[in-house]
Amino acid sequence: MRHELVIGVDSGGTRTRAVVADLRGRVLGAGYAGAGNLRDVGPEGLAAVVSEAVGGAFGAAGLERGRVRAAFVGAAGCATEAERRAGMDVLAGLGLGESVEIGHDLRTAHAGAFLDGPGMVLIAGTGACCYGRGADGREYRAGGWGGRLDDGGGAAWLGQRALAAVFCAMDGRGPRTGLTEAVLEGLGVGDAREALGLLEGAGYRERFGAVAPLVTAAASEGDGVALAIVERGAEELAGMVEAVARRMAADGGDGAGDLALVGGVLAAGRVVRDAVEREVGLRVSGCRLVEPVAQAEVGAAFLALGLLGRVGAGVREELRRTGRV
Repeated sequence: MRHELVIGVDSGGTRTRAVVADLRGRVLGAGYAGAGNLRDVGPEGLAAVVSEAVGGAFGAAGLERGRVRAAFVGAAGCATEAERRAGMDVLAGLGLGESVEIGHDLRTAHAGAFLDGPGMVLIAGTGACCYGRGADGREYRAGGWGGRLDDGGGAAWLGQRALAAVFCAMDGRGPRTGLTEAVLEGLGVGDAREALGLLEGAGYRERFGAVAPLVTAAASEGDGVALAIVERGAEELAGMVEAVARRMAADGGDGAGDLALVGGVLAAGRVVRDAVEREVGLRVSGCRLVEPVAQAEVGAAFLALGLLGRVGAGVREELRRTGRV
């Protein structure tokens, strides 16, 4: 059985989200599953969460699951050609649709934010990156090089910096902080030393990312150490925007001034968002903050529709209208 539908999937470091939409752009249902960073869960793990989220989307739409016309999956940790091939191999076994494509989750986040118009998107979820796309299709990025090297301002980075602050307080190298008890409880350990092993274990990004809300909550309550971590994270994020905007402007400026903020860290409360907006305003002249048009999984559905041909204005408007799921 073939449905005259498309599937869009956004698979990130904490959560996987899928939508089913018809060929007119109407979003019919959404489904959810767990973490789907390709480098963390592997190809088989990615296939499992995609299948679960897609099944949930069909169920929410009241439809029997079946093959669709096209599907697009945006996955964290899918940046190289080898990773893309590995992802395509396992997705082929799911029988999602007649035309199936996989790409990185930056592409789906941008497509959701702008429905493929020019602009920049700053993503601060489990990881962090700024991605820009011009009207001519040229791509730009800064940051997002993994939790062990980069991702400043993302959830996993916030959690790791909080643990570092706990150790500094223990040593007497840094101020005492109310974060200590919260961080240990959030990581599920009784002593900070026990947390060191978690830095090397599988799923460390997800585990430390879960601590981020504790950091932002403490910052909102005025904890000085937590505030300093948030401010430093905002500087990291704004630096990514600055780098992308500068390169886009050098290539003609198309879209370099429009910025959408997405991701769980930026949506968690004003303390982080205000700090980021302030830093971006200081660093990037003329930057215009815009609201995302739709969620990243709806952006993936838009890209799936694009596999079938040009997406018209009416379809874009329907995605815009129904895409805030």
